[in-house]
Amino acid sequence: MNDGAEKRPPNEQLAALFLRLAARELQSPASRLKEKFLALAEESDPWKTREEIRDLSENIHQMSRLIETLSDAADIETQQVILDNTEINLAHLFSERIGKRLWNFPSFRFLPEMPSRLDMFGDRTRLTFLIDDLLDAAIHIAPEGGTIHALLAMENERIVLSTTNRDAEIPTSSNSFIDWMAKDLEDPGALRGIGIGLYRSHLTALMLGGRLELTTPPEGGASFTVEFPLHQSQHSGLP
Repeated sequence: MNDGAEKRPPNEQLAALFLRLAARELQSPASRLKEKFLALAEESDPWKTREEIRDLSENIHQMSRLIETLSDAADIETQQVILDNTEINLAHLFSERIGKRLWNFPSFRFLPEMPSRLDMFGDRTRLTFLIDDLLDAAIHIAPEGGTIHALLAMENERIVLSTTNRDAEIPTSSNSFIDWMAKDLEDPGALRGIGIGLYRSHLTALMLGGRLELTTPPEGGASFTVEFPLHQSQHSGLP
């Protein structure tokens, strides 16, 4: 980042990061969508048209999910989201979200590590989104396949959620989440396509009184870890 960006107040840095992430994440699928529409308009073969419509439908679905994630992250950032507090077996929820990816990503092997039960009071929707974003991030950084290590644990009255993909090839970094994402926007863009999801995870971790960490060990791969208190509440850690 340039000196001007480094001198910005933290709130302004976050706002700038969010806007840059939104612009980058929307640009690529929007361009693909436009290309598909133009190709469909010029296609005269009905069989090829059918294939183009199928691809177009998938692109629209992906674009819709991205916009929903972006909107949700904006709601959290503007403090429009209030945490619910219901009883949850977090281990069951964690296993359920992994299971949904077994069929969709057959080239990946998932190695979960978790207790048989982990009961807590929390917001099921927020925790579901959080688990999904961490799993999708680990899948995204090595789309050709590999092994995903998924950890759920309780340590000293704190919940730890982590996904690791040791097959990913992204630059080693030990910076904070904000610095990590700011650097990724400049070069090399390894997290393109999952930036908004990770940003939502960052905001969710703050709401839960915890934090999100991205680590890239020297031996390779990357881990996405969120840690927060077992007895959570709505915190004022948001900017």
